[in-house]
Amino acid sequence: MTFQTLDEIKSWQGDIILPVSTAYKKEKLADYVSKHSGTAYMRAFEHFKGEKGELETFYFHDRCLFVLGLGKNLTYDQVFSTVRSFVFKHKNRFNKEILVDISHRKDETTLLSEAITAGFMQGFYHLGKFKSSSEKSVSFERLVFHSANNKIAMSTSRESAVKTRYQMDMMDLGNAPAHVKTPEYIADYCRKTSKNLAVTCTVWDENDIKKNKLGCLEAVSRGSEVPPRFVLLEYDGTKDGSPHIGLVGKGITFDTGGISIKQSANMHYMKSDMGGAAGVLGAFFASAELKIPVKLTAALLFSENDVDARSYKPGDIVTSHSGKTIEILNTDAEGRLLLADGLSLLSKKHKPDYLLNMATLTGDTVRTLGFSAASLYCNDNTMAKQLFDCGLETGEKLWQMPLWEEYGKDLSSDVADIKNISPSPVTGAIFAAKFLEYFTNEHPKWAHIDMAGVAFADSEFGKMKNATGFGVQLLTKFFKNLAK
Repeated sequence: MTFQTLDEIKSWQGDIILPVSTAYKKEKLADYVSKHSGTAYMRAFEHFKGEKGELETFYFHDRCLFVLGLGKNLTYDQVFSTVRSFVFKHKNRFNKEILVDISHRKDETTLLSEAITAGFMQGFYHLGKFKSSSEKSVSFERLVFHSANNKIAMSTSRESAVKTRYQMDMMDLGNAPAHVKTPEYIADYCRKTSKNLAVTCTVWDENDIKKNKLGCLEAVSRGSEVPPRFVLLEYDGTKDGSPHIGLVGKGITFDTGGISIKQSANMHYMKSDMGGAAGVLGAFFASAELKIPVKLTAALLFSENDVDARSYKPGDIVTSHSGKTIEILNTDAEGRLLLADGLSLLSKKHKPDYLLNMATLTGDTVRTLGFSAASLYCNDNTMAKQLFDCGLETGEKLWQMPLWEEYGKDLSSDVADIKNISPSPVTGAIFAAKFLEYFTNEHPKWAHIDMAGVAFADSEFGKMKNATGFGVQLLTKFFKNLAK
């Protein structure tokens, strides 16, 4: 795939897409179509309003002109989702070279070129990679923008393409079955990808994990025949004053719930429980390839939470990397244990300016925010606002939840330093955040993103929920904004 711009479209012989809002006048649409086809088409727009997803198609010679409605308010999320759906439905009709004309939206070149590129690429996403049939994915060779500012359109489109490529890699990981995406499989992906970038990749096997006292990761992994992996990724693109950002991702490649086993109804979706690590991983590599001038250190903890005679059990006491002991009341609250090790290691050893973790952590977050937003817990108001704004800019929305002291009153245990769940039937997601805060060494700029409801979602790609790659666009935008 290549991404280019074109100053003059008179000689363009491929398909053309004209994305328009509800404000675009019908007379201008008719003139545009007539100009490119040599035929008057005024009557075709008698009922066209430019609403989201509305489409008029014109055929002339061996190519098509698609007039695509984007709706009224042109946000990233609205443009992206409209274009992705349109491309997915009509991808078999396109020529290999497609021109998108956004020259009529002079003030929105960045927004449109970024969102359209991402939507176009994801519109070609192929979900059925494990089917035995000869079904093949289709794609395009060249996406060209005609814009009022081609220099901006070019740089924005190419940057968007890098982020989206890694997001789609993470979608592939999320959709892959657990017996394929083992901790070692993902660690190997990290090794291979790092070789082509200015990234240092360190992988610890089960012996290294024990030696370095990642007691929580070791305990959770005990019930699986698949050994755990700890991956540390380091990228340094710093200039004077560039921040250092520490990242921790939960990478449970499959979650049975352990001894506190889950109900079977939706357990097949538990292959998505590595969505937090995937979001961190995709954003990390995208930022390294784009050479964003920040320093990133990512701790990714990969494991299966399975059931076996050796599984850790309710009532066990686990010693975390921090040295603090944890009473296990529920083995299905395993993600916070992995994050506790990662947060402790990063905050003590690497001392980043910002500390952020992301995980598919609690069902309570889904019950609170549904499938449209992730919950955000943050101890610094400026950092929280920055993340919230990035969520709106990328369509990966966040909503801030409280971290008040009274929510931590149930943390204490009679037999250990802390327990892993609260006895209360309410505020479970907030308790989980307070649990994680305990292992941050009082870091002054820490954020926790619980994205349990948005890691897997309904989409045009299939009949069941599938991976979204949530967090790649959000975090890459956050890093870039911090670097300014």
